[in-house]
Amino acid sequence: MSVSFARMRRSATNLTEVLTTYRLLMPIMDMTPKQLQSFLDHVGLSQRGAAREIGIHERTMRAYIAGDLPVPRTVEYALRWVASQQGSKHAAARAAKHK
Repeated sequence: MSVSFARMRRSATNLTEVLTTYRLLMPIMDMTPKQLQSFLDHVGLSQRGAAREIGIHERTMRAYIAGDLPVPRTVEYALRWVASQQGSKHAAARAAKHK
């Protein structure tokens, strides 16, 4: 199957648009310790559970919550991904239950 140059260019443009939109929707400021704790509370994760889910030491997570270390964006993004996966699992379980 051959792909035309115009189609490839259109795909690249669409990807650029998607990435630009994604960057615009992402927070400009880094997550604060209070925001991190609120997020964990909102999604129902303990500090220990969140640390396990994203593969960091629980002491590191406590340091983020205490404000001893800045919260890296990679940690924020990883936690948002974990929360989205949990939401997908819960939705699938609810759908299966109602069949």
